Amino acid sequence: MYMPQYNLAVVVADEDANGTALLLSPVDNPLGRQFQTGLYNAGIPAIVFMTKDIQTAYEKLKAKGVHFRSEPVKTEWGTQAIFYDTCGNMIQLHQV
Repeated sequence: MYMPQYNLAVVVADEDANGTALLLSPVDNPLGRQFQTGLYNAGIPAIVFMTKDIQTAYEKLKAKGVHFRSEPVKTEWGTQAIFYDTCGNMIQLHQV
């Protein structure tokens, strides 16, 4: 759902239109921009999405042109892959 009067968009997964929704809001104020830039410069993802199969999610997104920082990496907390969105954020996929 796109609400241009508020400069907002709400997205849901094609597979579950009644599932979790993500509100996308602009960073057109100084405080929001400072927060976004601070997270990015510190290497902190703006949001983390859990997945049951990170390799499949990675391959599916990469095939659609998503730019990943690296292939999925195993850590002591699980496996993660970080990609860049089109708004200046890092987004993390995580599999336990």
